[in-house]
Amino acid sequence: MTVTQRVEILLLDDLELAKGNEVEAERTVNFELDGSVYEIDLNQPHEDALRAALSPFVQHARLVKQPGRATSRPRASRRKAAEIRSWARDRGIQLNDRGRIPGHIEDQYNREHAA
Repeated sequence: MTVTQRVEILLLDDLELAKGNEVEAERTVNFELDGSVYEIDLNQPHEDALRAALSPFVQHARLVKQPGRATSRPRASRRKAAEIRSWARDRGIQLNDRGRIPGHIEDQYNREHAA
């Protein structure tokens, strides 16, 4: 006799969950304030609202490079980033329109486009 088990993880929007609503979240968003790092699961409208609220502060803030956060992976150029985003969309891979492309997606793209 074999037993089969399937475990599914449902990502729920933390803001909606606080109101007692079970609304699916698209992604986990990380941010830092006063030396504390936070993460919150959000649906797209709530992520957009968070980014819009932070935008005026980010626009006037200084970017601080923190030790230990550098990676050995070079960041994709803007042209290559656009190519990777287009490639990902064609394959149904969810990817933000802006920001850093996750390394595993860039690696997957590079493997598929190796000469």
